[in-house]
Amino acid sequence: MPRTLPNYRSPGIRNADMAIFKNVALNEVRYFQLRLEAYNVTNTPTFATPHMTYGASNFGVIDAYAGGRGPREMQVAIKFYF
Repeated sequence: MPRTLPNYRSPGIRNADMAIFKNVALNEVRYFQLRLEAYNVTNTPTFATPHMTYGASNFGVIDAYAGGRGPREMQVAIKFYF
């Protein structure tokens, strides 16, 4: 990559989210929806760009976390439709 695009030198971002839904009918109109949602299922970290100061002892080293998606998160919910 050219030196004018430093953001393209960082590792890629991998993200996998999942959701499972189950509808439970009470009658023709009303029903519950049970949900299980998981974010960052593979628990993959997002690393920052490497240090780019030529001649420094940490040149080319990736030693920071870029933030973005955090650790694996799961949530359970119940929705009532009427």
